[in-house]
Amino acid sequence: QSYMDDASYANSEFMGITLLRLYTASKNDAYLTAAKNIFTVITEAATSKQSGTDPSEKPIPGAIGVPVSASQTDMRTALSNATAVIFAERLFNATNDQSCLDFASHIFSFLEQNLFDGSGQVYESVNMDELGTTIQSQDKTSYSASQGLMIGASLALYNHSSDKDAKAQYLKYANLFAQFQVYGSYSTSRQIIYKQFPVFMPDYVALPGAVDRSMMLYRGIFFRYLKDLIGISDNAETKTYRICLDNNVESIWLYGQENESCLWGTRWYEAPYTGEYVSSTDVSDPYVSKKVVSLEAEVAGATLVEMKAELSKNKN
Repeated sequence: QSYMDDASYANSEFMGITLLRLYTASKNDAYLTAAKNIFTVITEAATSKQSGTDPSEKPIPGAIGVPVSASQTDMRTALSNATAVIFAERLFNATNDQSCLDFASHIFSFLEQNLFDGSGQVYESVNMDELGTTIQSQDKTSYSASQGLMIGASLALYNHSSDKDAKAQYLKYANLFAQFQVYGSYSTSRQIIYKQFPVFMPDYVALPGAVDRSMMLYRGIFFRYLKDLIGISDNAETKTYRICLDNNVESIWLYGQENESCLWGTRWYEAPYTGEYVSSTDVSDPYVSKKVVSLEAEVAGATLVEMKAELSKNKN
């Protein structure tokens, strides 16, 4: 069975990570084989097809980044490339195949050169020529999922780096990506201030006041990898991240549900209510007449609570 999503390499990478989790839990080789098949497609997509080069020089898998899809080879997103790094590291853990870590390292170098800056801001996408060598345009919009995935990508290489300086650099990057999200949006409408730290709302889309439910998943992704960073060390920065996560959990548990129903909407500071926007595409009828709990919002809320539970378990 093929688990590839031809329209999105990022979705395929997420599926690959899921298959590896299933393999770890079950030791069923079918899951590992399926994950390897996805990884083969991803590595081929991220390998230069440039002609006219010295035939003795083999193309470097990952050097040109992972495009959006097989049909959209001119665009690379932080989503498709940061997820590729995490996927490759997870596959290395399952197979001990060094080429997986080499690929992850080359993809991270591509990200470093094209899709984030020294402030820790991760860019949404970059348009390049078909060979993946020349930047034509950049979309510097920042989304919480990209910030979170870059934390995950940095920690993936941090965990396997034997070079002291490289290890320190990966950890520095992870902290920059976290700090940009936690501190960097106070003045915008994307979040409200709660006990001096933000309670996140979903990343907003163009239609004022509207929420794309898929964006709720972004918040869950961010906290999934922020939790991993909190677990690395106990210092002033990680204590700040923990406060941020704790505030969000407290808000969603006390105010974001009714009667401990564990049903969460798109706002983590109040329960789903009549008249809530549910999608930027619902232009003809933007309001709903009953309480709506979308799967995307529910997954994000459940992920946040799960990350708090894991941190509490590890602390004990």
